[in-house]
Amino acid sequence: MLDSDDRDAMAAYIEAADRYFRDLENPERLFAKPFVPLHTAGYNVARLGYLLHHLDHNHLHTVLDFGAGMCWLSAVLLQAGCRVVALDVSERALALGAQAIARANLPPDARAVRFLKYDGFRLPLEDRSIDRVACFDALHHVPNKRTVLAELFRVLRSGGRACFVEPGPGHADSAEARQEANDWGVLEDEVDARALCTIAEEVGFTSCYVVPLPSLSDNQLTPDTFQQLRESDRRRELDWTGNDALIVLTKLQGGMRDSRSPHRLAADIEVVECPEAVAQGEPFSVELRVTNIGDTLWLALNPAASVTPLDYAAAFLEDTPSSILNSTESVAVYRRYIDDHDLGGTVTIGAQLWPVGGGGPIDIDYARGFFEDDVPPGQTVRVVLQMRAPRTEGLFSLRFDAVDELLTWFSTAGSRVEHAYLTVRGPAVVADSRLPGRLSATIRIAERPSPDVLMASIENTGDAVWLANPVRAGGWVRLGVQSLDAAGAVLDRDWRRVDLPHDVLPGQSVTLCVDTSDVPSDVRAVRLDLVSELRCWFEDHQSLTLTLQL
Repeated sequence: MLDSDDRDAMAAYIEAADRYFRDLENPERLFAKPFVPLHTAGYNVARLGYLLHHLDHNHLHTVLDFGAGMCWLSAVLLQAGCRVVALDVSERALALGAQAIARANLPPDARAVRFLKYDGFRLPLEDRSIDRVACFDALHHVPNKRTVLAELFRVLRSGGRACFVEPGPGHADSAEARQEANDWGVLEDEVDARALCTIAEEVGFTSCYVVPLPSLSDNQLTPDTFQQLRESDRRRELDWTGNDALIVLTKLQGGMRDSRSPHRLAADIEVVECPEAVAQGEPFSVELRVTNIGDTLWLALNPAASVTPLDYAAAFLEDTPSSILNSTESVAVYRRYIDDHDLGGTVTIGAQLWPVGGGGPIDIDYARGFFEDDVPPGQTVRVVLQMRAPRTEGLFSLRFDAVDELLTWFSTAGSRVEHAYLTVRGPAVVADSRLPGRLSATIRIAERPSPDVLMASIENTGDAVWLANPVRAGGWVRLGVQSLDAAGAVLDRDWRRVDLPHDVLPGQSVTLCVDTSDVPSDVRAVRLDLVSELRCWFEDHQSLTLTLQL
C-alpha cells in the first residue's frame, strides 16, 4: 500500500484525474451511478448499503464525500437529509457532479451541496466542522494516505467517523487496474486494512474496525446446505469470500459519544418547585433537578452565551389572549434559531402542556429550559423553565422531558417523563386529588377472564379529578388491593397497586386489570379501594370498597 507525500507525483495524479473526466465521452450516462455500468450495479449497490449502515448518519450531520468524483454518493446522502460537502481533486469532476445533482430527483427540502476542490494535501475545511466522512472507491487512488487520515481527523468533530469502501490487496495487479493506470495515468493502488488502521491510530483515531465485503458471485447454496451451515459452527463460512473491505475509523475525544450522534439518551428529572395554582395568563417558573443517566454527553444549548441571543419571550411567552396555546409563529422563532445556528443535536428540557382526563397534547412546545454547560453522564444540574399560564381556567398536566433538538424526545428512547399539575384559577375552583373536595368511587367487577385475573370497572363518583401521574408531594390516585385472612382481617394493606391509565374526571370510568396469581397461601380474600398516594384511602372519605373471596 503506497504512502508518499511526493508533491510532483501528486500534481501528476491530479492532472491525470482531471484529464480522465475532461475526456469522458457522454459523461451524462454516468449520472446514474451506482446503477451503471450494469454489470457492476448489483455489487456496488450492496457495497453502498454496508457503507450507509456503518456511517451511522442522521439529518443533523455534515458529511464529507471524499473523492466525490461526479457526486453520485453526494446525491444519496442528500436523500438522507444530510448536509453534504463534495470534495475532489478534479475541478471537471465537480462541475459534472453539480450537473448530475441538479438533474437528480431530490427531496424539496434538500440542502445545497458545497463543492470543494482539493489540492491533495490540506483539506479546505475548518477544524471540527465535519460529522462523517464517506469515501467510496477513492482512497486507493490517493498516494499520501497518512496525510489524508491526519487531515480527516482534524476536520472531524468528536464522535465523528470516517468510512471507506475500498479494494484490498491484489487490486493493483488486476487486469482492469493495470489498464486504467496505463490508459489514463491515474494511481491504481490498493488498501491494506490492517496497515491503514495502524496509521489511523497513530494520527489520533480512537477506534478502527473492518467489515469484509462479500462477492455476490459466491455463496450459491441449496436451501438444505444453507440450513445445515446456519445450524453448525461453520456458519461464518457463509459470510465473506470477497477481497474488498469497509474500514471504519472513529474519533471519540473523552471516550464517549455526544448528542449529535447519540447512543443511549436517558434523563432522571425531578420537580423541585412548581406552583400548584396560578392566575390566567400569569407568568410562572418551574425548577427541575436533572441527571444524565445515559451514556451520551449532552451538548448544551446556552442561548445567553450565543453571539445572537435567543429572544425567549418572542419564542415562548408571547401573550395570546384568545388561546391557551403558544402561537405557531412564536415557536417558529425558536425553530429558526436552532436551524440558523446549527444547534440541532443540543439538549434542552422541554415542557409540554396536556389536558387531564385523556386526549392529545395541547402544546408540545410549551417551554424550554437550558443547561449552562455540557452535561456528561452521571452529572446532576438545576434547570429553570419560564412559562405563561393558559388563558383558559382549569386543571392541566405539565410533562417534562429532555429533548435532543431536531432529533428526538428522550421519552421515545424509553426515558421517563416527569409530571406536575397546574390549576389555572378562574371563577370556579377545580378540585383534584391533591387538595380534593369529595373522593368517592364505585367499584364493580366487569369481567373475570380466569380465576387469577379480574377486570374492575371503576367510576369517579366524587367531585375531584383523579390525577394519574406521580406527584412529588403526593395526591395521585391508584387502585389499592388489600389482602385479607379467612376472618376478614387485613393482612397487608399495601399488597398491590394498579396504576390508572390516565387522569379521571368526575363521572368518568376506567377498567383496570388485577392479577391475583401470586397471592400468599394464607390470603382468602382481597379488598379493592382507591388510594390518594401519601394522602389517604378513599374509604376514609366514606367511599365504598369491594371485597372478593379467592
